[in-house]
Amino acid sequence: MPVHTPPAGPRGPASFIVCDKRSDINRVAVPISRLEQWQASGTSIADLLAGLLGLRRPDTGDTSTGRWEIGIFKGAKRSSHLVLLADGRLTLSLAGHSIALAENLALESNGFKLDKRTLIRLVDKPVAGAGDAESAAQRRERLKKRVHAEKTKGNKAFLKTVSKDEGISVSRLKQLLNEESKPTKARFRSSAY
Repeated sequence: MPVHTPPAGPRGPASFIVCDKRSDINRVAVPISRLEQWQASGTSIADLLAGLLGLRRPDTGDTSTGRWEIGIFKGAKRSSHLVLLADGRLTLSLAGHSIALAENLALESNGFKLDKRTLIRLVDKPVAGAGDAESAAQRRERLKKRVHAEKTKGNKAFLKTVSKDEGISVSRLKQLLNEESKPTKARFRSSAY
């Protein structure tokens, strides 16, 4: 029931609930110490989802865009980036699919539960031509940051760790890290007859 807190009087703030269950009770005082407030952020929700799925969240840095990387989600046949998006409502994006978080996350008596079967079905049937909104340059920078973070932690197998989390081979990771955005050269030369 809603708690009402009028402006503080001579004895300080006094909160109460208006009881509509019985006619002989009007206001029920609620001590200020009993009022708790909860606040959730995109980062905390992404951390919750990663924990429920057993994924390791990448260090993403800027979250002001309303986009939080949750990790690489692996289905039975394929894998894809799982991303939490906030644009008026919270949605999960993976393999070209977009699903409302409220349709996939439930609060039960013993905690939160995520419908993992739906996510596996979506990742194993990707939308043709669709992918993550991350460009090649953004991916390269993200991978460089991940590798640097693993190095600073003292992880000697930093390339192996990052490649495993990303679902790619170590050689492909090295290739992605070494690619530079160079202008493409024409494959054919025009010749005059």
